[in-house]
Amino acid sequence: MVLAIICFYHCRAMLKTGDIRADMLIALGSIFTFLSLYIPYKVFIIPKISITDDVLQFGQVDYDLTSIEILMLTARRDALIKFSLNCIKIHFKEGNTLIIDDWKYSNISQFKIILNSIYNADALQDVEEIKFDITPSLSYKGSFLWSYWGIFLIVTQVSLWVVWFNATTNRTVASIVGTTLAIYAYTSLQVNYVVLSGNEIIIKNYLFPWKINVHKLYEIFEVSINSNFRMADSITIINKEYKSRTYYAGTIRRHEWRKLKRKFTELQIPVTGNQII
Repeated sequence: MVLAIICFYHCRAMLKTGDIRADMLIALGSIFTFLSLYIPYKVFIIPKISITDDVLQFGQVDYDLTSIEILMLTARRDALIKFSLNCIKIHFKEGNTLIIDDWKYSNISQFKIILNSIYNADALQDVEEIKFDITPSLSYKGSFLWSYWGIFLIVTQVSLWVVWFNATTNRTVASIVGTTLAIYAYTSLQVNYVVLSGNEIIIKNYLFPWKINVHKLYEIFEVSINSNFRMADSITIINKEYKSRTYYAGTIRRHEWRKLKRKFTELQIPVTGNQII
């Protein structure tokens, strides 16, 4: 926090003179402010988790793992402003419920594997691997130009270009270039689409065609399709090691989401989600 105060203090004089280095000090000050708030939260506020024998210690509270009634490893819970978060929900026979948010812990997937092995110790068995062969390929992509994100990108970029051509100072030009790149990068995160081919689910991107993510269908434990507040609809792929990856796909229409859900159902891949489908 001290470093942040120093950065903000020295940037005041630079702002008055138009020194472009003031922007760098503001950025550094913002980073130091974030770190000064995040590190204490991560270290001192987030409860520590440990498992000893059949006892789960969550912060200062102990839970008997033998009294678990319902274990939901890929649950979701409502958060502020209509956001929903991935979490673990554990319902105990005594009537109490424990909720553990995924984002708070870097090794949450390993923790889920341990919990599942304890809870389903007698039920775990080798399952015959399902063979997948989707031919020809199926694409669920929608239209970028007619989507909200496509129109948003075109309007903002054209507006910024108009301002750029009329810019009179280097600082204004630098600000416009930075804003243009930031908007383009942010929009690219919202315009992925889905392709099913062979035994793979392939995630492609409209703005960065070389950006491709591939998941094997036989490695998928569950797929979650969700609508998000002020963000694009998303698909979260959870593998059998409980590692998840979320992709935002703002160009895919509702009817295409329903077709994709039906296809996953045919492939015997569980689908969860909220009001999209």
